[in-house]
Amino acid sequence: METTKKHFLIVLAHPNPKSFNCAIKDETVKYIESHGHSVDVSDLYIMDFKGHAGADDFKTHLNKNELNLINEQQNCMKLDQMSDDIKLEMKKVSKADYLIFIFPMWWGGTPSILKGWIDRVMACDFAWTNENLFHTGMFLGKRAAIFTTSGSSEEQFSKNGGNKATLEQMLINLHRGTLAFLGYDVLPIHVIYDVDDISEEDRKKHMEKINDIIKNFGICELLHKMSK
Repeated sequence: METTKKHFLIVLAHPNPKSFNCAIKDETVKYIESHGHSVDVSDLYIMDFKGHAGADDFKTHLNKNELNLINEQQNCMKLDQMSDDIKLEMKKVSKADYLIFIFPMWWGGTPSILKGWIDRVMACDFAWTNENLFHTGMFLGKRAAIFTTSGSSEEQFSKNGGNKATLEQMLINLHRGTLAFLGYDVLPIHVIYDVDDISEEDRKKHMEKINDIIKNFGICELLHKMSK
């Protein structure tokens, strides 16, 4: 693992603390800390994080009767009037060199609580502006990764499989439309298929692979490269 100390943020979206997703989180935290790096964890279900944007995201309002989220985000960023739970997550995002999302594939995408975290935390004038997108994004020089699980087989995620699309195609709104959009260099997605029937031996192999990704986080080949 690189010698320069790095700070990670893990955002976990799984309601079962005994799930493989939570085991991935635990193993990842252990590996990061054992190699001299630091990490914050936002376990969204444990936190009971509010999973939708709305008027109570803001301590003051330009127009509470006709809510425009982008206008309200810009106003509250200027006045430091975002809700306390959002401000805490923004501090974690700002501090992190590396961001990791861990979640199960539900209905071809993320659990809604993670989408809500993105909607609320990655606010206009904090995470993006019209001038700061993709190769001019706010988080240039930082890296992000997606670790996900699916009960389906790998064959299902192909143009000829049951889903008629690859997993990368199904998650393009996340790896391209969110992470690359914000300027992150995005690692290839790591997915564990057939997770409901996975053997203990295969679990260990996946954990080893994830540890290898963490070890080489700063030098991995990328799915999307935003920084020069």
